[in-house]
This record gives sequence, structure tokens and C-alpha cells, in this order.
Amino acid sequence: MKVKNLLLLPLLSIFISCGSDYDDNLDSNPFSLSLANGNYWVYNVQSDVNQTRDSLYIANDTVINAKTYKKFKTKNLPTGFYSSSLNNNGVTYNNGRMFLTGSLNLASNQNLPINLDLSVSDLVIFNKDAVNNQPLNAAPITGDIQETFQGVPVDIHYELNTFGGGTLASFTKPDDNEVYNNVKITRVTLNLTISATYSGVTFPNILTDSEVLVSNLYIAEGIGMIYSNTDITVNLNSLVASALNIPTSSSQNQQ
Repeated sequence: MKVKNLLLLPLLSIFISCGSDYDDNLDSNPFSLSLANGNYWVYNVQSDVNQTRDSLYIANDTVINAKTYKKFKTKNLPTGFYSSSLNNNGVTYNNGRMFLTGSLNLASNQNLPINLDLSVSDLVIFNKDAVNNQPLNAAPITGDIQETFQGVPVDIHYELNTFGGGTLASFTKPDDNEVYNNVKITRVTLNLTISATYSGVTFPNILTDSEVLVSNLYIAEGIGMIYSNTDITVNLNSLVASALNIPTSSSQNQQ
């Protein structure tokens, strides 16, 4: 499935308060975001054939490993990458950084070649002071898993990372031309290396390009995430694709 547009339309009160550990008076570059119980966003997800809607909201406080987070939930099964990533997970915003703890099912409603369910603890998904291409974490989230794809055992190495994407003095949202000021970008990337042995032949990496997901999240001061642009691209070794009778490439774009 190729999704042409993911239009993220925030319907919520303007947030003017800060996180519990955040003090504008001590910060030369303030950027206010509030995570308060009851805050919600409605994201309209449009595709070639249908239109769906994600209703993302903060349900309650939750304690994970002795730390208190805000529990994000969606009203129904989410379809967008951002809503899927936050759903049922804990988030906190302290000193200009947003942390995510929980389980990321990155294959949920995404066009990925494998099922990838990652557990993360205090993964930085936003840093108001990060410059373009600056890693937000000391190291990426990495791991190795084994799965079976169409009867073929595969070994998967994954690497999930988040980066700063820079700051925009103003940003015009493409779907409705609404202008937002002081917008900061977070970029999420997922790289996969998939090895397999098929009919006695070993393929050290059945993907011709390891970067399969790139998502740019646009975050406006006082509001939160207002727009995203996500590309998911899977390019397979032609011999493997032919043997399994599947396309050599597939792509999904969410804007």
C-alpha cells in the first residue's frame, strides 16, 4: 500500500505550561510543551482509497521502573507512524527533552518486511536544543532477532536512532497552509540487515539498502507534533525476490 498523505491536524488547547522539571527562567532558549492528562490530538490519515483518523490522548500517569510518565493511548487502533509509536507507552518532557519508554511495534500498519517489536527505556525522541543531524541518544537502539519469512529462517540486525532535524522560524503545513512559528524537527531512522540461507545459498543481506524507514516529525512550540513525513522503502536482492515470488521493492510515503 502506498499512502500519499498523512495529514496531522491538532485539535487541542494551546499548551502554555512546562514539564515539571522545566523552567523557562533558567533557559536561554525556552520551548514550552505540556504533557497534561486529557490533552489530545486528532490526526487525519488520508490514502489513495480511504481516510482514517487517529485520536491520540494522554490518559493518566504511569510508573515504570520507579519513574512517573504520562501514558499515551489512542481511541482506536492507530494507523499513523507517530500515533502507533506512542500508543500505550510512557512519555515525559524534562528540561527540553522528551523521553519515551515502552514497546515500539514498528511493523504495526507499516510496510516493513519483518515484525519488529522493540523495547525502549528513556529513548530521547525530541531535544529542543539539537542541531540538524545531531544524534539525540548516546547510542542507537540495536539488537538481533530471528524470524521466519515465507518458510525461510532469517537473522535480523536492527538499528533505531533519532536525530535533531533543525529549527524552522516558521512552517507552513502543506495540507491546509496553516503557518506555525518556532517549529523543531526530529528525525527517526531504522536500519535493517537481514541475512538468510535459501536453497543452500547464503545471502549476507537480502536488502540492497539497509535504511528502511525515515520519519521527520515537526513539533510546534506550545502545541506538539503537528505534521510528519515518513518514508518506508524496502529494496530486496533480485534473486531472493524472484525465488520468493515477491516484488523487489515496495514503498510507503506518509506526509
